[in-house]
Amino acid sequence: MGWILPVLIGGFLNFMKSFADAVVTVLHQTNPMNAIPLARQALILKPLKRATYDEEWAVLREVIDLAASKRGGIYLAEEPEYSLRSPHAPQPLPRGLRLRSAITSLLCANRPLLVSELAERYAAAYGDSAKSPLFQMYWHLEQPQFEGPEYIIRTRDFLIGLEPISSPLAISTQAKPVTPTKPQALSISSRIDERSVELLLANNLALLEPGLVLIKRQCTLGSVGRADLICRDQQGDIVVVEIKRPSARYREVIGQITSYMGWIKRNMAQPGERTRGIIVIGTADEKLNYAIEALQDISVVPFV
Repeated sequence: MGWILPVLIGGFLNFMKSFADAVVTVLHQTNPMNAIPLARQALILKPLKRATYDEEWAVLREVIDLAASKRGGIYLAEEPEYSLRSPHAPQPLPRGLRLRSAITSLLCANRPLLVSELAERYAAAYGDSAKSPLFQMYWHLEQPQFEGPEYIIRTRDFLIGLEPISSPLAISTQAKPVTPTKPQALSISSRIDERSVELLLANNLALLEPGLVLIKRQCTLGSVGRADLICRDQQGDIVVVEIKRPSARYREVIGQITSYMGWIKRNMAQPGERTRGIIVIGTADEKLNYAIEALQDISVVPFV
């Protein structure tokens, strides 16, 4: 049976029209997926056309560029987040321009920043028009020769996702005509799970509220539990976002988010910072709406 894998790989190599096709095929098996093992598996299916001195970094760049451009339903489900090792500016500042910009941005923000935020601030300050801004910032912060790891801590990785509507042929092959069928009257909440909603909102927080900035996803709060999303609003207050399945009981929902808010007030919030909550649920029933009436710092957002 040892011949099966080489034959399958050979078939895939002939089938794949582009590297993007290979990425989509891998994501159909594991979705979402860390960018580095995703890049390695896609490279097996479709080697890059141009040779490079560092193929692993080159293929990682291809994956990140695909996700950043949302080509073929590939998107960034999560991205690296950086914070400073020291609250004080190093003297002198390191030589690398992107690293210096990142350190300055983190000092000014006084909070962790996503790699996209660091890239945007660098571009605004220096008028940069790099072809791969996310990868360029990530690469300069991760490479030892630029001294990034000496000054900055990374707490997350690139996580690449695939929209459910995508298929392995959706990018570079022409789909055969399909006879349309009458859609069934199913609500969004009956066809989507909590993790899918979480990934969507983590990358599109404006759907919840303009100006929200992600602090951390799947944040462990001591022995209380793990919050789906911790954000900060335009006023600088902390916002706990909890995503629940449509069938969740209202007592469970209220008890969970109020526990998270209480833990954050005691252990995370600074003096004077307000903590509030947003419950994202398929449909808010009457009991949940009544319970929210008595809680001024909690709101409900249905996703149907």
